[in-house]
Amino acid sequence: NINNKINFDPVTLQDKSKKRRLFLHYLSVASVIILLLVSSATLMYFHGYKSGTKELAHTQVEINVPLGTISTIALSDGSQVILNGGSKLIYPATFIHNREVTLSGEGFFDVAKYEKKPFIVHTTKLSTKVLGTRFGFKAYDDDSQTILTLEEGSVNAIPANYHLNEGIILRPNQQILMDNQTGELI
Repeated sequence: NINNKINFDPVTLQDKSKKRRLFLHYLSVASVIILLLVSSATLMYFHGYKSGTKELAHTQVEINVPLGTISTIALSDGSQVILNGGSKLIYPATFIHNREVTLSGEGFFDVAKYEKKPFIVHTTKLSTKVLGTRFGFKAYDDDSQTILTLEEGSVNAIPANYHLNEGIILRPNQQILMDNQTGELI
């Protein structure tokens, strides 16, 4: 009587119990699959990210600016370079261990300041080492002079036959001229 009053059906209860167990089984299998997928994706992401960063550090970018144009380049460290026509800049896609670029032509550098990583610009005759500053560098291979002009901060001008820890310190509004034939500095 009581079962009839509460509409209890033992057969329906068994069906509901089987369906519930089946649902819980599928839910646990789906949970394990999702956990494996998320773990694998996380592992692949971090492994790929680290190896990708290493590859970017070894990837060299070369920018050639056609004559009659000017190009602005934002580097990965926050520095900015404005290149004049006929210039070429070679730099790593990502600065990891050092911040070194190679310039052929004319560029204006606005270097982001990092005390522990100096920014070094190499040319065939003269290099410069800076921490954070603004300067112009004119170093076309076929010019008779290489010219380094400092606008802000300080730079260490390093002729090709010097070591990177030697050189001539320039202060704002100073300029160094190097005769490309004789190596004489003015």
